[in-house]
Amino acid sequence: MKNITKKRMNRRVGSVLAAFAFLVLGFQNCTPFSLGTVSQNAVSETEDPTDPVEPLTQDIAKVLITTENAAPVNSKDTYVNGRLQILPDGTASTNAFDAEMKIKGRGNFTWTLEKKPYKIKLNTKASVMGLPADKEWILLANHVDRTLFRTTLAYEFSRRLGTEYVPRARNVEVNLNGEDIGTYILTEQIKVSASRVNITEMAATDISGEALTGGYLLELDERMDETNVWRTTRGVPYAIKEPSEATTEQVDYIKNHLQMIEDVLNSDDFADPVNGYAKYIDVDSFINLYLVHELFKNKDAANFSSIFLFKDRNGKLKMGPPWDFDLAGGNSDVASINDPVGWHLRTGSPWYSRLFQDPAFEAKVRAKWNAMKTSQIDTLQTYIDDQAYRLALSQVRNFTIWPILSYAFFPASVVPGSYAGEVAQLKTWLQNRVTWMDAQFNPPTM
Repeated sequence: MKNITKKRMNRRVGSVLAAFAFLVLGFQNCTPFSLGTVSQNAVSETEDPTDPVEPLTQDIAKVLITTENAAPVNSKDTYVNGRLQILPDGTASTNAFDAEMKIKGRGNFTWTLEKKPYKIKLNTKASVMGLPADKEWILLANHVDRTLFRTTLAYEFSRRLGTEYVPRARNVEVNLNGEDIGTYILTEQIKVSASRVNITEMAATDISGEALTGGYLLELDERMDETNVWRTTRGVPYAIKEPSEATTEQVDYIKNHLQMIEDVLNSDDFADPVNGYAKYIDVDSFINLYLVHELFKNKDAANFSSIFLFKDRNGKLKMGPPWDFDLAGGNSDVASINDPVGWHLRTGSPWYSRLFQDPAFEAKVRAKWNAMKTSQIDTLQTYIDDQAYRLALSQVRNFTIWPILSYAFFPASVVPGSYAGEVAQLKTWLQNRVTWMDAQFNPPTM
């Protein structure tokens, strides 16, 4: 890993001045970005009792990672042994943590960037920063998202919609082997467990009868780089995430099951309320994930990757959990996706392009939107203010290490030149997006 260069160090004075300007402008009710309405708690329709509200502090927790013999973390395949420590700083003292672990790289395109994402596996299951105990955790770098919180914003909206499981996350600053490497999101690994995707964990002996029907954790993934991958007859790419060592019987079952659902969805009677698609999929879960991906125009969501599904034993297929929104919210290299006007998934998704041909499905989506609009969608602007306030000091340190605010670093098509400008751009884009979608769901009457 490269040390911080003299060139980066010379930017520190400018970064401090930028932080001062950020805070002053925010508290002067600058439009459209205002920190004058910072709230202590984001509005949420469904509180997660296992995810206590963090104090709204600008001094976020520090994560210290030390590897054995200061070994570099330069592989996505090979773990390096080490120690994970968390210094609570301005957060709750209960966040303090110290444990042995191992760490490796993760991600696909994001792994090729200078600021790397990582996967951590604790030697012993433990609660981290108040979150339910587990061994596996992710450090998301969010290098291409210069607000540093598009993913947690999408998670927040998912929770408000009532999504069954949404990864819990915390803002942290990371130091690796004595070098500060920036602001990260510490979040849960998507996996089958009682506190995450809560479905039956399958054994190798579950190869017949009811036991064969679940549970399965799947991903729609165009990369096709998992062990058990296939395409349906219409070319949709799927991968089995769990069971990780699926038997031949389990692979055959879930492949046939997804093909059967696809065939029903594309049949003449697909909208039949008794024997159509609703017999096999959990419609509410599909609506929730649709609204999240559509609102933020998530680039990967149409038919590429990070689209998870799961099926419990004897259960219907469900969409979720949400994941990976750094290329969303007007932050894409594709002009049509950056435009807050226009549908995204209704033409590009193998699921939703067909589901919206059923008037009953569209009516349910409209009803959900209207039920959430005032209290849960419009108030996302306040959540953005909260996150910007929380990261106001940390982002200065992050962009001193990674000075990318002032030039056209992928995927930015517009470069505001400051953190406050990045946040304001997101707020404006989201407001325009909400306004456009609301007009489509509720067109003016003549």
